[in-house]
Amino acid sequence: MITKLSEKAIKSLSTIDKKDAKRIKDRIKKFIDEPENCNFKKLRGHNAKYRIRQGNYRIICEFMKGSEEILFVIDIKHRGSAYKE
Repeated sequence: MITKLSEKAIKSLSTIDKKDAKRIKDRIKKFIDEPENCNFKKLRGHNAKYRIRQGNYRIICEFMKGSEEILFVIDIKHRGSAYKE
């Protein structure tokens, strides 16, 4: 599985403190290796969007299928504002 981050996700990750940013990066790597052991759920009202929990942050992503499966990280938000869109 390949991981791609949107510009918005990269910007969000740069604003988060280093300790939490490292945990988020580790969670994404763990999800790629062992998706069944990560807490991810499909978002209601969206056909292809999912969220992965990491502490107080939510990683909003989509799965894209082609020749290889791609995890496209759309955004990374604090849990209080992650679901307001």
